[in-house]
Amino acid sequence: MKIKNLILSGLLLGSVASADNLKQIVSDIIPGTTVSKVQYAQLNGLLKAYLPNGQILYIEPNQKLIFFGEIWTNDGVSVTALDTQNWQKELRELEESNIIGTDGNDLVKDSLKLTFGTGSSEYKFVMFTNPFCYNCVDLENFLKTQNITVYSNFLHFQGREAYNLAILDSKNSIKTIEDIQTNKFDISSYTPTTNAKQALEKMQQKAQHFNVTFTPKVFVIDKDNKVVAVINGADIQKAKQFIK
Repeated sequence: MKIKNLILSGLLLGSVASADNLKQIVSDIIPGTTVSKVQYAQLNGLLKAYLPNGQILYIEPNQKLIFFGEIWTNDGVSVTALDTQNWQKELRELEESNIIGTDGNDLVKDSLKLTFGTGSSEYKFVMFTNPFCYNCVDLENFLKTQNITVYSNFLHFQGREAYNLAILDSKNSIKTIEDIQTNKFDISSYTPTTNAKQALEKMQQKAQHFNVTFTPKVFVIDKDNKVVAVINGADIQKAKQFIK
């Protein structure tokens, strides 16, 4: 996207360095941090470090300084926000291209199976979710009106992990999820079991393995156990393509 009226134009840091050299410069300044790529920033003297979690850091290489702020245009556009959105889109597209066609058994494994209506035989929906995620609720409210099978994995919501455990311990997980979302579940009377804790830990490990950093995120798996699509966010229109 073309950005007009930058406060300061992006001048090069002395002579132009190769992408590999820039990446090495940044890696030396922030060792132990994985950096996907490095480019010159729009502000003179700074480098942009693109991280695999979708974030961007600014680095001043001469004094080895790290900046966590934003660069804005004089007409109120955050260049940093635009760069971050484009970077996150690039990561999603790369992730999807890498996982499409791969075996989906590890995604299904250790998930909580939820059957809505008569269930589905053609596609499985492996969903990473949280009962306190509003976008998750929107997507789930749609899915539960379909004949569909969802394999849910719960991500931690700070300070509310017990609710995820309660769902895993419940004999009627769908009702417990609904009660939690409508503030009808009394968490004070619940004591987590060891089995629920172990199940939730496996879900956290799975989320890390598949680099799931937000909810909702859905992997669609066909009857041959191959991943055929990734749904990021509450994209109901995309989900409809796989509901028969």
